Amino acid sequence: MFILHVVADTVRVPPILFGKDWKSVLRQLLDSKFANKVMADIGLCICVFDFINVGDSYTYQGDGAAHVEVKFRIVVFRPFEGEILQGMVKYCTKDRVVITLGFFEDIILPADALPHPSQFDEKEKIWVWDYNSAEKRGQDEQENENENENGNVDADADGYHDEQEQDAGFYIWPKQKIRFRVTSIRYNSKKADVKPVIRGSDGIVLGKVKEQEGERERSQSIMSTSSYGGQGRANEASGSTASPNYDSNAPLSLLVSIKDNGLGPIEWWPSDEDEEAEVEVEAEADG
Repeated sequence: MFILHVVADTVRVPPILFGKDWKSVLRQLLDSKFANKVMADIGLCICVFDFINVGDSYTYQGDGAAHVEVKFRIVVFRPFEGEILQGMVKYCTKDRVVITLGFFEDIILPADALPHPSQFDEKEKIWVWDYNSAEKRGQDEQENENENENGNVDADADGYHDEQEQDAGFYIWPKQKIRFRVTSIRYNSKKADVKPVIRGSDGIVLGKVKEQEGERERSQSIMSTSSYGGQGRANEASGSTASPNYDSNAPLSLLVSIKDNGLGPIEWWPSDEDEEAEVEVEAEADG
């Protein structure tokens, strides 16, 4: 889920920060530059972890600031395909469920990645997994055949089964904790603000911020959002419930699935402790 990535950069320290703890100043400036920015094929930068090397400071003519070359490790959110994560449902639409981790909100659960059969409730804006409807239909058909052969049909049977099927659904609604598997990681490189330069074969990345003069030059490596949350947070701020366009607007998005056993809302899969507690409550009620 998280990795440490080595980055090299030159930090400009303004004179007003002279005299303060040097590493604290460098950490603050680097965090303001890299935090909440997505590095393509690497992940979402979180914060500076530690410093590998802090070089000498230089000043240039006409600029009273100090320029310091540093090499450091940065914490990066970088899930891998097949990884199991736990988040919270943000909202549901007829074609997807949007999930948030709190610091990252562009997690898309497509409708075809839900357990089958699942249906979307337009009124409540929730998804319902009718987990045993197929099994019940098969059982009902077999029972109806047997009853027809025996000439003994219960007039209330259909109503009973319909009521049971209505209560058989498992629900997905907002603010629900959910466990999911990452199936695809997508990067969008159209709105880059920071350009990394790979140095040799050591994998070190030199973070180079480009000047914004006229039309901003586009890069294909690092993308930024003013407060990371991607298009999902932008929709929330504008009051829109439209699904985020993760193909074009989000610098990083995850496609996930909950088709496997053990995945989905946490309450779908009670733990052994929950089952033991339920048995104890039933025993006390009977006793």
